Amino acid sequence: MPAISFTAGELACPGIGADDTDGLTALVNQYDSAFYASSTTASMTSAMRKFWAFLSRHRLWHLDPLGGPIRVPPLLAVHLIFYVGFLIWSGLQVARQGKRQTFTSCDSLTQCCSTLRTWCRTNGRPDPGIDANTGAPDMRYVRFVRSIKRRLAGRATKRQPISLDAVRSAILGIRMRIFALGAEQQCQPPLGVARPTRHKRLRRQRVYFLRDRF
Repeated sequence: MPAISFTAGELACPGIGADDTDGLTALVNQYDSAFYASSTTASMTSAMRKFWAFLSRHRLWHLDPLGGPIRVPPLLAVHLIFYVGFLIWSGLQVARQGKRQTFTSCDSLTQCCSTLRTWCRTNGRPDPGIDANTGAPDMRYVRFVRSIKRRLAGRATKRQPISLDAVRSAILGIRMRIFALGAEQQCQPPLGVARPTRHKRLRRQRVYFLRDRF
């Protein structure tokens, strides 16, 4: 099977050899290969392996008559559509075995297609999700994705409007909270005035006691 790569090969500048003494070419390619995070690369590689399984199961590989290595055939929007169908079919097979499905939403399915389209663009192939005649997204692929999203969305949740009593209770709670905050601010000393210490408060209470007694 072809190697899974999301880089367009090593970069080379005319006039600068790959074995230059300052290591500039190696440094540039090191940073270029770190475009995706390791977790992202692992997720994208897993999606491409599923596409390799799709090609192998339905014998869609491009075979070289001279016995060369197998290659990925020219991809169209219909390949994306059937690839999504293959992922759904694989998930149903897993569910029948009592295991947890890998794809439970339309976003997880379209993410695999997005990875495939990224692989095509990176390796100099046309984007299968774009109509070659119009340059716009292929309508058959867009319609299929929308239908899958509708099927996997589940039952829509109906929300009841807020009653007038609930609005009044919310307003009353806000007013009570504002009143409590205002009362707390009035009890606090003004800014810049230090609060009396415990020793000063005790002395003040003793003076008041002696004054009232005599």
